[in-house]
Amino acid sequence: MNKFIPIYIYGIIILLQGIFILLFQQLDFEFIKWNLGVSSILASLLALTAAFYRREKQVQLAYHELHSFMMLIYGIVLLYFCNSLDRLIFSSIILFLFYSISEIVFCNWLFNLSSKIGFKVLFVRLIIGLFTGMGAVWALALSEQPMLILGALFMLVGVNIVMYVPIVKTNYLNTHPQ
Repeated sequence: MNKFIPIYIYGIIILLQGIFILLFQQLDFEFIKWNLGVSSILASLLALTAAFYRREKQVQLAYHELHSFMMLIYGIVLLYFCNSLDRLIFSSIILFLFYSISEIVFCNWLFNLSSKIGFKVLFVRLIIGLFTGMGAVWALALSEQPMLILGALFMLVGVNIVMYVPIVKTNYLNTHPQ
């Protein structure tokens, strides 16, 4: 199996969660909760698989392990402890704040390690991390429609993960010639 497929699927699942929220936010709360919870747990398993494939790259291993753990906890919280739309929104905001902080920390880590990832990529990921954090705060404090913002944030994170795979693949092929 191609070692990058779990990352693609993980990113696509998160992207689809965002699309689902945007299109079906008016559906039954239980349906939304179960859809997001189960898909988050599935995404966490794929992120963990990606982490195991990236064992030789300590930063990427830690990144995917942390995101796997984060998505697993989020899925479990939704399925077992979330009993209202407000709690779902709050749990999602916590997820995005955690994602934002981890994205910024890992960008800093990669920059300090003088990784082969270009500065443009690190800058874009840093901006995405900052935007995700600001979007989460906006959804919590300032928005009349937090589900719209959360859907957009899920889509942003999913696109970020999917777009990151070609960069990882290029770096991998450059350091592991066939």
